[in-house]
Amino acid sequence: MKITKRWLLMTALSVFVMGGLIYGSPALAAKEQVPLVGAVTMNAHPKSLEGKTVVLRWNSKFNGDKFLDRLAELLVQKVPKVKVVKMYQIDPSTAAVSKDMAESLKVAAKIAERKPDLVIASQADCGHCTAMLVVDQLNVEKKGIPTVTITTTAYEKVAKAALKEQGVAEIALVPVQHPIGGRNDAETKQLVDGAFANIITAATQWQPAK
Repeated sequence: MKITKRWLLMTALSVFVMGGLIYGSPALAAKEQVPLVGAVTMNAHPKSLEGKTVVLRWNSKFNGDKFLDRLAELLVQKVPKVKVVKMYQIDPSTAAVSKDMAESLKVAAKIAERKPDLVIASQADCGHCTAMLVVDQLNVEKKGIPTVTITTTAYEKVAKAALKEQGVAEIALVPVQHPIGGRNDAETKQLVDGAFANIITAATQWQPAK
């Protein structure tokens, strides 16, 4: 049988898609075992970001840096005297999906050194990265710093399931249309622009349950 380049390409694509459906499945991801952060008190959010320091943290997931770059532009344009710190540029070691609790604690400590008033992290868009981003954000909260977590619509339920496993009722989640990865620059810009109002609302109006 003659094997054509087209056949090989279609076979490879099928394997890739099926692998994504199986290993990237939100249903399976929700069952992943992740380290437990222990007791955590969620922090009150500032009523305004004016004059505040906002750390943007990227966990290395595709296009998340471009998402946060555009978010940084909008924050500077629209929020007076805000100071934006791109953690992924200042300390590239933080631009990774934490492998375990030890790495997560190191990331939280490095973020805390910047003395931010708020941390916005991107992004929860796969099984393991979603579970570990929740761990990372909760470890930041344990440092007394409020957080906002960007998730895609496909993994919002996974993020909430990860929170439930941690014994936390809720966190400031901002779902954006799945996917973040795979978009060109114009599409990423449009995605961030459309989500900006919700991100600001989560940053300044979300408060922990009493």
